[in-house]
Amino acid sequence: MGEDDQYLCDGAHPASPANTATTQNNAGTSALSRDSIIATRQAMRAFEDDRGELINVMPDILLVPPELEDEAYALTKSEFKPGSGDNDRNFVNAMGLQVVVWDYLTDANNWFMIDSMLAKRHLKWFNLVDMEFAMDANSNFQLEARYRGYMVYSLGWSDWKWVYGHSVT
Repeated sequence: MGEDDQYLCDGAHPASPANTATTQNNAGTSALSRDSIIATRQAMRAFEDDRGELINVMPDILLVPPELEDEAYALTKSEFKPGSGDNDRNFVNAMGLQVVVWDYLTDANNWFMIDSMLAKRHLKWFNLVDMEFAMDANSNFQLEARYRGYMVYSLGWSDWKWVYGHSVT
């Protein structure tokens, strides 16, 4: 959960701490397609700040599981509109989306669009205790030495507007 008490991709992010009646959405249920990519990009570009003003969101990454890799490349790299006999140019190709395939996405249908610049700004990693290495006291030194490592960290996000996720049923 984020600081607004919502999941990262959620349909009810409050507009601001003072205005919880107005919400914004960064969660969808559309299957990966040309039309859903275009609609998701438009939805992200309509995100507003806490004063109701448009913010500069420009998604540049399409994050997919391995099962959608072939389809993602066909949709984003084809010169002409996929699945069409017309010679219409492929608008999705012109977006310049980078396809990132992540093996750890566990659902074969879910996919995400990401603004990488905003992600770098709002994804947080905190080293609470830096990595420490030491020799284990149980080492017997008969051609064997044991070492241990220890660290404490935390991670999270400070704003959700860098991502739009689709949980396809």
